[in-house]
Amino acid sequence: MLTNNTPLKIVRCNTDDFDLTKVAERLTVFKSRVSRTPTLVTEEQLREIVNSATNILLLQVAAEGEERLIVGMIHVAIIHLEDRAHIGPIVVDENSIPRGHGTPLMEAAIAYV
Repeated sequence: MLTNNTPLKIVRCNTDDFDLTKVAERLTVFKSRVSRTPTLVTEEQLREIVNSATNILLLQVAAEGEERLIVGMIHVAIIHLEDRAHIGPIVVDENSIPRGHGTPLMEAAIAYV
């Protein structure tokens, strides 16, 4: 379990640094927390986001030994024709919620836009 002292890092999800199958499994769990009709997040869907010029998936990770644990995520989509961006959902692992844990995710999303 994370504490307020656990170092967290915001990183962009990509195919070089992450196994998209594992990321999809983790995001399916997150999605079930924010959706009334949760559906499975697939590796194919993630690959589309990761390879898109107008989408970004930011992950909040913590080091757990050799492995990085994904503890939060936020999706950003740029809508060029309408000159705006869609940010969200933002989700933080319910087992690791120190106060303000999602703030760095939102700040990173706003900085990207």
